[in-house]
Amino acid sequence: MKKSLIVLCVVAILAAWSSCAKKIEVKEREIGGMKFVWIPSGTYTMGSPEKEEYLADARPQHEVTVDGFWMGKYEVTQKQYHEVLGAKPSLFKGDSNPVETVSWGDAVNFCKRFGTKNKVTARLPTEAEWEYACRAGTTTGFYWGNDYNDAKDYAWYGNHFSERKTYPVGQKKANAYGLHDIIGNVMEWCLDWYAVDYYKNSPRQNPQGPFVGTQRVIRGSSCKGGGGSSYWRYKIVPTFRTEDIGFRVVVAGP
Repeated sequence: MKKSLIVLCVVAILAAWSSCAKKIEVKEREIGGMKFVWIPSGTYTMGSPEKEEYLADARPQHEVTVDGFWMGKYEVTQKQYHEVLGAKPSLFKGDSNPVETVSWGDAVNFCKRFGTKNKVTARLPTEAEWEYACRAGTTTGFYWGNDYNDAKDYAWYGNHFSERKTYPVGQKKANAYGLHDIIGNVMEWCLDWYAVDYYKNSPRQNPQGPFVGTQRVIRGSSCKGGGGSSYWRYKIVPTFRTEDIGFRVVVAGP
C-alpha cells in the first residue's frame, strides 16, 4: 500500500513538473491598435510524418530554426483593414470578423502601409514561421493534441464546428503562444512562393521559400474546411480572392 502511494505521489509530482516545464510565458504588445504576441526563437521539426500519405508536399520532416518575431494575436479584422487601406472587401461582414476576399498582394500592401504608419517593419509570416508559431512547442497533429474532435474548443473549422462563415476573432481558445484562430476561421497567406519539393532542399536557418514560383503558400484551414493540422500546406495563385482566405501580420523583433 505504501509503495503504491509513493508511486502515485512521484507520478503526480512528475506530471506537475512536466506541466510547469511546458508552460510558455505569453508576452504581448500593441502597435497601431493591433495586438501582437512574441514568438521566441527556436528550433523545431517542420512538416508531416510519413503516415500522412496525402501530404507528400509537406515531407520530409526536417529541422528548422527561426529567429524571434512578433505575430498578430488575431487575424487582421475588417475594421483594421478598413482603417489602413480604406476598403471593405469581405463577403461575411463584421468589424471584428477577419478580413477575407483579399489577394496576396492586398495582404502585402496592408503590411507595408501598416508598417509605414506605425514606423515598424511589418510583413506576412514565412511558411516556416507560421508553422512554428502554430505548433507553439507541440509535436502533435494539432496544437491542442491529436484529437480532431477537440477542434470545437479551438477553431471555427469546417462543417462540424462552424456554419461555413467567419466569426469574430478571439472567441476560441488560444494556443500556448497566445495566438487565436491560427487554425480555422480563415486560411492565411504566407510570404513564400510554393514548390512541391521545397522541403527536400529547405535551408535550416530561417527558410524563405523558393526564389520564384507561380503560386503562394496558404496555411491554417478555415470555417469552410481545409487540412486543419499544424503542418498542412496549400497553394494558390497570388491574385486569387475568396471568402475564406485572410492573413495576420508579423513585425520584426525584438
